[in-house]
Amino acid sequence: MIELSLKLARTDFSLVIDLQLPEQGTTVVFGPSGGGKTTILRAIAGLEPEVQGTVMINGRCWQKQGLFVPPHQRRVGFVFQHSGLLPHLSVQDNLRFGWQRAGGSQAQFDDCVSQLDLSPLFNRKISQLSGGERQRIALGRALLTQPEVLLLDEPLAALDAARRSEILGYLERLKQLTSIPMIYVTHAVDEMSRLADHLVLMRAGQVRQAGPALEVMNRPDVPLALRDDAGVVVQATVAQCDQTGLLTLESPLGKLYGQGSGQVCGQDVRVRLQARDISIALSHHTDSSVMNILPATILSLRDTLNGQVLVELGAGELLVNSIDADGTRNGFDEEMLRDIRAISKVPMIASGGAGKASDFPVAAAAGADAILAASIFHEGSVSIGDAKRELAKAGYQVR
Repeated sequence: MIELSLKLARTDFSLVIDLQLPEQGTTVVFGPSGGGKTTILRAIAGLEPEVQGTVMINGRCWQKQGLFVPPHQRRVGFVFQHSGLLPHLSVQDNLRFGWQRAGGSQAQFDDCVSQLDLSPLFNRKISQLSGGERQRIALGRALLTQPEVLLLDEPLAALDAARRSEILGYLERLKQLTSIPMIYVTHAVDEMSRLADHLVLMRAGQVRQAGPALEVMNRPDVPLALRDDAGVVVQATVAQCDQTGLLTLESPLGKLYGQGSGQVCGQDVRVRLQARDISIALSHHTDSSVMNILPATILSLRDTLNGQVLVELGAGELLVNSIDADGTRNGFDEEMLRDIRAISKVPMIASGGAGKASDFPVAAAAGADAILAASIFHEGSVSIGDAKRELAKAGYQVR
């Protein structure tokens, strides 16, 4: 268990956190810049002596009242946004620098080199490496110090999209091959979605939400649901893949189709469904090019900013979680959606364009989850608040 109870007060910033993190897997600390994410990593590493509180790593106390273990005595592997490699050494010598200081075995060295595919780079100079290659070397060097915890501070922020995707693949494999807990700081949704086993949402020096990653990511009442890139993440298994890259996936929602490369049948993957890619229809469309068409039930509607409405949908096996013990459903159902449409006298459309509602047809459902944030626009004099009040008068239980 990793236990952190930290306080820091500065003129323009304060940090107050109390966290218990799992001793295995990847904890992602997510939030906007200036929220205190990097300060947490630096405090764990002993690089923020002004921070007061407690740092416990798997039963070892590194900091408490009257005790402060200096940074060089903390077994921490740290990967920064910029690699920090030693330019006068070759790739191999950079790797051996941390490995020799930790007294590691040759087998450990060889395993790390193999996992990150580093041997082709051994004799290269640091100046000859790409940004992605440098970060792979930095990651390998950190692992070879045999750390008790691996800290990664936005390690992909300086890379282009192709290099980011490449390093994410290595990090995903590394999760399966090592028992070293990783704490990963980012403000990129795709990195969070792919890597997080445990998720901590930070803002203005405070923890807004923390818990198992999929639970936190998919809740409609956390700040992630109100972002422009809102969506949900679903665990799925590759059932079939063809030579064109089309994947058939089995998920709690049902069968899904997607594109990918390098996946094999039986592999577990995560699928992220963005709200802006979801359309809602009142009937099953057979004349559409949309491949992912799933039956879903509206569970709730919630007003948000900019005239949008947050729609929570249930689909597949996950719909069971939305049914009370007495068999009744929480929230809204398909009949209620029809009533809303009748009251507002306009079609409802998924977000993804501007203009009048009449300019957009009601499209087939592209996907759904037990907690799926879909931005819905409507036009006319009747607001969603008015619609909810009318439905309440008609006997519906409106949340």
